[in-house]
Amino acid sequence: MFMKSIVLILLSFFISVFVYAQNFEQENTLMVETNFIMTLSFSYDRVIDAEENVAFMLGVDYVMGVGFGFGSHWIVPEVNLVSFGPNHFMETGIIYAIGIPFVDDEPEYRESSAGIRIAYRYQTNKGFILRATGNIYFNIDQIFVPAIGVGYAF
Repeated sequence: MFMKSIVLILLSFFISVFVYAQNFEQENTLMVETNFIMTLSFSYDRVIDAEENVAFMLGVDYVMGVGFGFGSHWIVPEVNLVSFGPNHFMETGIIYAIGIPFVDDEPEYRESSAGIRIAYRYQTNKGFILRATGNIYFNIDQIFVPAIGVGYAF
């Protein structure tokens, strides 16, 4: 029930902000994000302008655990809707964390989970990006994972 409610709220938000998305001049983004105690991630995103006022962002993150999350690694594909602008953006999207084992890991089940992303993104015309992110996972122990990152759009 909880997951259905969150998905319904997210879809309603997608529809309500659809017409406010702005076109990006830089279509590619490289980003480094961390929450300083659990994770460090490296991201690549590509903006796809569907219409004049609609922008989607497709991307993938490599997330590795540091600190409390040491030894954990995930590949996280994502689809985001980018809205508002021209320098201040809201990102909302769907993510899926896929746990990946490494050679020295014991053969065990790696957790994978669907989730949602909500982020504030500040982007200058020259490509500098500052982003504050909150990821909410449905099946991983840490249900809410905040992070802050810097990046470059080109």
